[in-house]
Amino acid sequence: MKGLILVTLILAVVSAYAAKGDTLATFTLSGQPAGGVRGLAYDPLDTNIFAAGPSETGKIIFCKFKNYDDTHPIINNWLTAASMYWVFDIGWKYTYSGTDCLVMLDQNSPRIHLIKPGDGSSVGTLTDAFSGGYDEGIEGDYTNGWGTTLYLDNYSYTNVYKWNGSSWTSWGTCSSPAMGIAMGWNHVFVIHTASVYAIWALK
Repeated sequence: MKGLILVTLILAVVSAYAAKGDTLATFTLSGQPAGGVRGLAYDPLDTNIFAAGPSETGKIIFCKFKNYDDTHPIINNWLTAASMYWVFDIGWKYTYSGTDCLVMLDQNSPRIHLIKPGDGSSVGTLTDAFSGGYDEGIEGDYTNGWGTTLYLDNYSYTNVYKWNGSSWTSWGTCSSPAMGIAMGWNHVFVIHTASVYAIWALK
């Protein structure tokens, strides 16, 4: 989930205090990876946020940090995600054989990994909806079919795909290739590469 996670972090503050164009906060996470944070995923059950990024090529680390706290303390320590080469994005959650997993997008095949949040071990992988390019955005649908339904986009394609627990189907189309995806307000938001980066809401 890219970009729109910031809405979750600051929406209440914006409505109460901020003027248009204000920067409300910038922060780094304690111990964050050398390659920066590349993916964020919101957990609506506890309102906190998973973060993931490369500490080096072939070593992807992730944590969970506290939302609605100015210091954003780490509440689940950084762990290494098994079998990952790189990370483009993460999503929460997909339930595989009774285990709730983080979904992580890798550069190399297999590109969709299921990672246990408690220890970083790999539970398995999912088939890829795309045959080329880079999968850029992944998100779980926490309003309908949470733990089963995922949305996926790819930098070289205009299609958005939906996973129903067993297979991918083409679900929506943007006017230009996609860069990221997020869920909120009962909509799926897709960032795509128009002449100016745009966000489309697909119902």
